[in-house]
Amino acid sequence: MKTVVDPGVPAPGQTSRLLIEVLTAAHAHALHAVLDDARIYRYIEMRRFATPAALLAEFARLVLGPGGQATDTWLNWALRERSSARYLGTLQATVSAGNSAWIGYLLAPSAWGHGFAQEACRWLVARLARDYGIKTVRASVDARNLDSIRLVRRLGFVHESTEPCELHGVPAIDHHYRLDIRSWLAP
Repeated sequence: MKTVVDPGVPAPGQTSRLLIEVLTAAHAHALHAVLDDARIYRYIEMRRFATPAALLAEFARLVLGPGGQATDTWLNWALRERSSARYLGTLQATVSAGNSAWIGYLLAPSAWGHGFAQEACRWLVARLARDYGIKTVRASVDARNLDSIRLVRRLGFVHESTEPCELHGVPAIDHHYRLDIRSWLAP
């Protein structure tokens, strides 16, 4: 049975190693130092935020959502390691009409390679299925981002399409992946 939630308000959560907090503008100060590393932005459209004030403005925009007549819902969380209470990054989902969602994450390089992204994404996919009735989850990954490609494949995503794009003024290639929730939830 699907839990009834306010579709515009994400709920907090936790995993064995993560506290998953609903993102607010107040997270900007603590997360600026965590996300202030150019390596994080190498394969994504977003640019590094020069100051905590710039990140504050971005978080305030994310919290407000797409606004207007948009049918999408933006869900955003801050990721915190339970054992140390240090912030590791952010987790996002854009829930669209038709029971589908796109997901993404930003993690500090110090958190790379420790399974935090996989743990957070597993939590997110389960939350999207349970609370939002999502049937399909998608992710877009730059073809050069081999770590993220390995991650989505480990999660069960399958390659759906490839398309040329431009990233920071340079030609690039995006791979689009799809996860069918029914097969993911099956034993």
